[in-house]
Amino acid sequence: MNSSLLRSVVSFCSVAAISLLLAQTVAAQTLTAGDPGANVNIVGPTPDPADIRDFGLKQQNEPSCAIRPGDADCIICGFNDYRTVDVPGIADAWQGVAMSCDAGTTWTSRIAPGHPLHPAPIGTEFAADPRMIALPGIAVFNFIGGDRDQNSGVLAIQHWLEINKEDADFYEPGKFTYIADTGSSGRFIDKPDAVFLPDKAQQQGTITLSTVMENEALGTIQRDVPTGKLFVAFAVFTGSEGSGSGSQSVKVLVKDSDNLGQTWQNQVVKLSEDQNVVSGISLTAMGDSVLAVWRRAGDNNDPDSIMYAYTNNRGKKWTKAEVLA
Repeated sequence: MNSSLLRSVVSFCSVAAISLLLAQTVAAQTLTAGDPGANVNIVGPTPDPADIRDFGLKQQNEPSCAIRPGDADCIICGFNDYRTVDVPGIADAWQGVAMSCDAGTTWTSRIAPGHPLHPAPIGTEFAADPRMIALPGIAVFNFIGGDRDQNSGVLAIQHWLEINKEDADFYEPGKFTYIADTGSSGRFIDKPDAVFLPDKAQQQGTITLSTVMENEALGTIQRDVPTGKLFVAFAVFTGSEGSGSGSQSVKVLVKDSDNLGQTWQNQVVKLSEDQNVVSGISLTAMGDSVLAVWRRAGDNNDPDSIMYAYTNNRGKKWTKAEVLA
């Protein structure tokens, strides 16, 4: 084989190898449904400096996310956010909120209203335990607020309204936070969860909520939302010592609202009262039923247990707590 022909063969083989490598690379990068993609940080930029940017790249944890009904590209998440610990006047953890309307490709984030520097503070030092629910036209954000080294605190509800704007604020919060329950000395509120049970299809209607928006340029917005019941369940630590080592009396309570937490029914239902620590309350709903599940820590008398109680008549009556596992 002469040298010219040899160079041609080598060149052809090199081009073929490179083409094959490129084809394999493109094929590897072509994702199909169910394939994992690249990780995306949901703590994206904060367009408005007044919403407290994450300059210190602090920790965020315990996220709770919801997808906008009828528009799966829009996602809103709440989470414990520590960007505020270095902010004078707050100096403690608060709640962060992130949102995306391009199926999670890009995000913006901010601090939720109600913190000590906010125009409408809820009167607590820190916030924790986020729960996010999305309904047509509105997201309902549930969390607790409290004070260090004190039993006082609140169970908070915020309304975030769908706003179609070009500045990426796809949800905007109301200025004021609704208080579902209040703690006091010897009554610490903790471990909440929330779920919305819509009315039956043949009974489904709407109610009009009036929300004073945090963004004063938006004024007060009237929004029609589906009728149904918003349930919140939470633990109340009384502070009294129980029979087990380090245990205390703990109640698991549930209450409901017909207007997404603006006001609450007078009746508060006690699902259980134990001398054992309770953690991880979860609610789920279907039809006319709501199921509450929580963990009860064991002691000398009772083993670690998963407990449950439920209602099958939209909260009119709940069963007594039973051991599930």
